[in-house]
Amino acid sequence: MTKINIKYLAEKLNMAPSTVSRALNDSYEISQATKDKVLALAKELNYQPNPYARSLRALRSKTIGVIIPERINNFFAQVIDGIEDITKQHGYHLLVYNSHEDVTQEKKIISYLLGGRVDAIVMSVSSQTSSWEHLEQVQRHGIPIIFFDRIAQNIPTTKFITNDYQSGWDATRQLIDRGCRKIYFLLLSKEITIGKERLRGYMDAMKDSELPFSEDWVIQCAQDEKKNMEIFKSFLYPL
Repeated sequence: MTKINIKYLAEKLNMAPSTVSRALNDSYEISQATKDKVLALAKELNYQPNPYARSLRALRSKTIGVIIPERINNFFAQVIDGIEDITKQHGYHLLVYNSHEDVTQEKKIISYLLGGRVDAIVMSVSSQTSSWEHLEQVQRHGIPIIFFDRIAQNIPTTKFITNDYQSGWDATRQLIDRGCRKIYFLLLSKEITIGKERLRGYMDAMKDSELPFSEDWVIQCAQDEKKNMEIFKSFLYPL
């Protein structure tokens, strides 16, 4: 079967491939009569443009990379759905990567994406991310990067976050108002912004209440479910 491409159309129409290409892209350099001939034959032969070849010529991939720290969290699943809804409307595709809360993996993903695979990056950093060199490198390459939820504070770009301080304060205050007097704070990481801000809100709410407080009530959790169960048992069911 003959492959229907710009070169084939050009041969059929006895035109230069560059003329056919400009006609298909509605260039002002091409007359309307020529455009009509090209479009008519393209429709007759069911010509379909190659999006990858087109993106290479334009030096754009029409692809956005999304980096999340975990897949099992319903929050990140909803974020991906939302991004996909918007990108589809504008003819973009998504490449979704999972760092598995591992900063080494996060750096590998960034390095891979810097090879020209994407036009932009949307990401939430891992719980281990405490330095920003690999993220600064993205901007040095001229690739736009946007953060959501877990952000790199020192990177000057757009960031979408909630008021984590207020969330930590409100949650603690509600427990105090309900009569709780010994309130533990479970922390995944002191490196990421959401952990820092929620902890700060918790600490301020405890101070404002003038309740007794112990630093031991701030519990550092792990990435492993079994380890976390042991941690929970240690303060819920002390020996």
